[in-house]
Amino acid sequence: MGFENITLPQEEKIKNRADIVFVIDNSGSMDPVKEEVKKHIKDLVKKLEEENVESRLGFVFYGHDAIYVKHFTDSVDEFLESFKEVQTKETGWNEFTLPAIDLAADLDWRKGAHRYIIVFTNEDIYGGYDPDAQIEYFDDVLEKLKKMNIKVFYIGEDCDYYRKFKELPNSMYIVTKDFKNLDFSELFDSMAKSISQSSVKKFESEDNVQKDIFNVRDFSTFMVRVFDI
Repeated sequence: MGFENITLPQEEKIKNRADIVFVIDNSGSMDPVKEEVKKHIKDLVKKLEEENVESRLGFVFYGHDAIYVKHFTDSVDEFLESFKEVQTKETGWNEFTLPAIDLAADLDWRKGAHRYIIVFTNEDIYGGYDPDAQIEYFDDVLEKLKKMNIKVFYIGEDCDYYRKFKELPNSMYIVTKDFKNLDFSELFDSMAKSISQSSVKKFESEDNVQKDIFNVRDFSTFMVRVFDI
């Protein structure tokens, strides 16, 4: 009696998931950073795919009178195309970093996906817009990030408040005053490795948190317009 060779179907490997938001100071001096993000984002996604990490992308570009929020997409091309909808002011633009991070935390994260906010700014909290208000609510935002298990990669001006982001597990804090001298290839490689390594762990979070802590979506609070893309 003969035996047939039976080929069993291979079990499909379960993909790890990562949702990534870029929070970028939208002043004219930060244009080189935007170009570097556009240049390296496809390579970042490719490296994550090679490590079995399925990613989605979003962004928050911010200033003191306008914040642009790109909601999550799994299309790199759509992510890059959305840059065209962001208007940049060359001068007279004050940074509003903490409310921008807070809005990023309010995006629609996937269940079970690891969460990353990548911040680029060349201004500390004291030189930004309404620093007193940002400082007043800083600990509330930090606690929100901890509860939601959001990892923050901060790249920018050193600041005693921003150093607190290092309290968040698997986060990154890189000090630079001149982005022109920053090796973005090395930076994006480092972020890809960190995301791929931390995304294999089981994800848990507490999402019963206050949204829009600064109430910036109400124009009357800070006179800031929020544009959803």
